[in-house]
Amino acid sequence: GHFAPVMSRYGLAAELRGHEQDVRGICATPAGEVVTCSRDASVRVWTPATDGPAFECSRTLLGHSHYVGAVAAAPGTLVSGSNDKHVIAWDVEGAAPARVLDGHTEVVSCVAVGDAGTIVSGSWDKSVRVWRDGGESPSQELKGHEQAVWAVLPLPGEAGILSAGGDKTVRLWREGAEPLVFTGHTDVVRSLALVPGIGFASASNDGLVKVWTLDGACALSMQASSSFVYSVACLPSGELAACGEDRMLRIFKDGECVQTVPHPAPVWAVAALPNGDLATGCADGVARVFTADEARRAPADLAALFEQEVQAQSIPATEIPGQVGGVDVTNLPDESALEAPGAKEGQYKIVRDVSGAPTLFTWSMAEARWNKVGQVVGDPNAPGGGASAPGPALGPKQHNGKTFDYVFDVDIAEGQPPLQLPYNRTDDPWMAAQQFLWDNNLPQSYLEQTANFIIQNAGAPQGAAAPRNADPFTAGGAYVPQAAPEPAAGAMPGNVDPFTATGAYRPGAQAPLPTAPVEDPLSANRYRPGATPPAPAAGAGGSLVPTRSPLSFDTLPKPETVLGKLREFNAALQVAGDARALAQAEASALEEMGSALKAAQSRQVPVSPAALAALAKALGWPPAQVFPALDLLRTALLQPAAASSVRAFSPPVVPRLLSLLKPDAAAPAPTVVMALRSIANMTTVPALHPLVGEQASDVLEAASEHLNSPAAAPARTAAVTVLLNFSVFIMSSPTSEEESQAQILSALSPALAQAAEAAATLQGAEEEVALRLLAAVGTLCHSTVGKGFVRQLATDLGIAESVRTLAAPSTPERARQCAQAVVASLS
Repeated sequence: GHFAPVMSRYGLAAELRGHEQDVRGICATPAGEVVTCSRDASVRVWTPATDGPAFECSRTLLGHSHYVGAVAAAPGTLVSGSNDKHVIAWDVEGAAPARVLDGHTEVVSCVAVGDAGTIVSGSWDKSVRVWRDGGESPSQELKGHEQAVWAVLPLPGEAGILSAGGDKTVRLWREGAEPLVFTGHTDVVRSLALVPGIGFASASNDGLVKVWTLDGACALSMQASSSFVYSVACLPSGELAACGEDRMLRIFKDGECVQTVPHPAPVWAVAALPNGDLATGCADGVARVFTADEARRAPADLAALFEQEVQAQSIPATEIPGQVGGVDVTNLPDESALEAPGAKEGQYKIVRDVSGAPTLFTWSMAEARWNKVGQVVGDPNAPGGGASAPGPALGPKQHNGKTFDYVFDVDIAEGQPPLQLPYNRTDDPWMAAQQFLWDNNLPQSYLEQTANFIIQNAGAPQGAAAPRNADPFTAGGAYVPQAAPEPAAGAMPGNVDPFTATGAYRPGAQAPLPTAPVEDPLSANRYRPGATPPAPAAGAGGSLVPTRSPLSFDTLPKPETVLGKLREFNAALQVAGDARALAQAEASALEEMGSALKAAQSRQVPVSPAALAALAKALGWPPAQVFPALDLLRTALLQPAAASSVRAFSPPVVPRLLSLLKPDAAAPAPTVVMALRSIANMTTVPALHPLVGEQASDVLEAASEHLNSPAAAPARTAAVTVLLNFSVFIMSSPTSEEESQAQILSALSPALAQAAEAAATLQGAEEEVALRLLAAVGTLCHSTVGKGFVRQLATDLGIAESVRTLAAPSTPERARQCAQAVVASLS
């Protein structure tokens, strides 16, 4: 039939550049200004230029101490919410906070402003709070959501408050009535928008946008994307705009998509301006305004640059909506296939461009043309980065009705058809090989040859134990219950701890062989806790994901220097007449314990009550002198004989350690390192778990502060080990641990961003820090309860982006392998 193009709709009007990281939230003021907030911890106000479509940054508002993910405006009111758990009401003219609203106990994920300046906020603490009459304390707290609250929307005329969250529901709260619960979404509900004359719209990770009446009926349901939809807005015309993970802004009219606007990166937020324009906040750090008014369109050169940015992106085959199975590059049509018009707005088509590369196009009904979205590549986690080439298929493969990363053809006998060997990169290649032998009744002697075939053709495994249980954290045999592990080929003997270059503690494992200590090149024979450089670790980084056993700092390679410092500091306290000085008998008991601990490694040694009592007393020494005692403590903690005594220490040991980690303690670096290592070791001892668990939030907060401080690598390594060990226990917890999961991920996010910036130059201790950061994320992704929450939150915090950067070919091998395993775990 005859095809008649419709009039062009929304086109680029302006780009708002200034943020240093993702633009996570966006809104419009009644005067037509655009307000943005970002992971760079700032809020910016953008005013339309007087002589064109451009916008100028008129105010930069600084006051939050962490990512800012939500912003809202109304006449005379501008508010923002942040990962720092605060809501700020801003004095825009003075570019300063007018009020800081405290009350939420977790990240503030959404804010809104109702009639009469009422502020509404929602948080990961599962509550909605209402702030009225200019107060700094909430006048109302609404509880009922079973998971984090992601969106709030006050109704006009104080008719109620809508909220939506991770429990897949929307709730309508009205005075004096039980909340009305709207169900229908099958995943997290991320955004709400008022739809005048009908009710409201909701957007969800299930890819749907739904329109609801206020009595609970779903009036309309639209498939807005095949991936997460992050935000929805209602235009003055009644049309809806939605955006999300697939990098698209979509416009809907009467339930049909009438326009798609590709972006260079995922689109976090969309807002409607009073004049009918649209503003988006994007993961590339840029906010953009789009208009249907030709008079407000951007200059042609700016529009062309935007189009080039979009086209320059590489699109993994697995991210193409509706794509099932692989893309056979050799059978793709050439660009002549684009001469036929598309059937609907946003239709996808993959063709071979002039260079033979597979390229994705999308159909624009408004422009009556196919617009290039970007070049299609294989899975970015595949060996070699997944670059496409003529011949291979891109994307997942099918075998017996299931999807696999690889399906290999294996020739067993001449003249017989090949057998198919399915394999996922998260599988253990040895187990995949064994299953292949069982399925096809093949001799057991084929096992090693088959496993090596998988490794050679699929690269290093991700998310499973490396061959022969090679443990990259310990450069030797990983702990295998009921069996003595075989060391990795070429690995150092035994469980070598990369921080102390001696045997690492693995409960129940065979005692490791002793190894020679690594000398500290900076301090020679001087005692300097935490300064020993890590020994090189062996094994594939992917075997860390998930990490199944907590890590410890277990050896005391130089007890004579530790005890020497202890004697020196004790003598100084005695000269000063300090009551905390140890008596001769107490000092002798500690020296005996130190000598015994040197020889302990993973064996049990007697620890006398007198020595532990002396140690408890020495823990009260000033921050500048306490580190030798902490060095003995973190080693003694691993001895079963010490656990019951440590639980009875007065003052309690965990609060004492936390007090040394506070900024006002002004503790020197050795003290910080040893305090963190002591906490890390406590997490490996079941008898001490209650002590740590009672103050889990404070412990995680302290670890976060030191992980993301300018501290040297030993302190940051100890801090990330605390977070990793918590992740190990959360992974197997049968109950929801969302608060701890969120706290850990919030701590890991900036550290991973820093590691990603230096990905190509990671080495030594910094690579070990990066490995443990990645291992913690990957381990949380395997949580028995809440893995979906973890994966979504990792995306929201920018962790997924950092991990993808670390998975690039330029990253050193172990960190790259580990990052690739985490990418697989996040998907």
